[in-house]
Amino acid sequence: MADWPYLGNSRIEADDLATSGTGSYEVNVDSPGSPNTKSGFVQLVASLPFSISGLMIQSHHAVNAYHLVDIAIGAPGSEVVVFADIAFGLPVAGGNGVDFRYIPIAVPGGTRISLRHAASAGSSFGRFKMQLLGDAFAGIQAPSRWATWNADAANSRGGPVTSSGSNNVKGSWVQLVASVPFTTKWFAFSMQGATSPRDFAVDFGIGGAGSEAVIIPDVHYTIESLSNFMGPFPLSIPAGARLSARCQVSAAQADVLVIAHGGG
Repeated sequence: MADWPYLGNSRIEADDLATSGTGSYEVNVDSPGSPNTKSGFVQLVASLPFSISGLMIQSHHAVNAYHLVDIAIGAPGSEVVVFADIAFGLPVAGGNGVDFRYIPIAVPGGTRISLRHAASAGSSFGRFKMQLLGDAFAGIQAPSRWATWNADAANSRGGPVTSSGSNNVKGSWVQLVASVPFTTKWFAFSMQGATSPRDFAVDFGIGGAGSEAVIIPDVHYTIESLSNFMGPFPLSIPAGARLSARCQVSAAQADVLVIAHGGG
């Protein structure tokens, strides 16, 4: 049987940080001294050497806090956030966290890329490295815009989705966004929460209050997984749809903290 043909541009480059022979491996994007306050933008790429269809981002962060990170494009002082509030971390003791995010997004060559960072504990460190994926990478149709729903900027985390009062029984639906602003092609979400071991099952649904239809059932989350970022993956949610989530938990009523992202 013949091999399937390879699709797309296989070019992958790194950000501007010189690593070879330098002893430098990450770019510091530390949060400021005030908790839950975004830092200034820190440049990772001065000028994209080619148009891209996505980014691979590695993070190294303190695990004593919740973290939110924004990706921005544009000149210094004129940055525009193109992917907001990527969640990392949990406020648990011990060690530091290392994490990975893949973000499909179409950005033209010559564009400057920067990051900024907030944490629930002041002066929490965040260090980042980035790879650039050539346009049409693997044949994907990368989104040109992303929207973020249910982020809790006041606490640098997701907004709560509360389980029912009974173990292993789904709670009420919690609205993430009243009206999706455009038809999505891609979807991603993060889950954070309980600081003692327990298991969650989370549903995502669309529809009016009392008429929600499940579109993603029973996503598993547990404290051992730290911040659980799922996707992005292809999913079409129609413009104007109401998006909600609900959850159940294995023991004792608890919240799971949810942020959703839609790309189109």
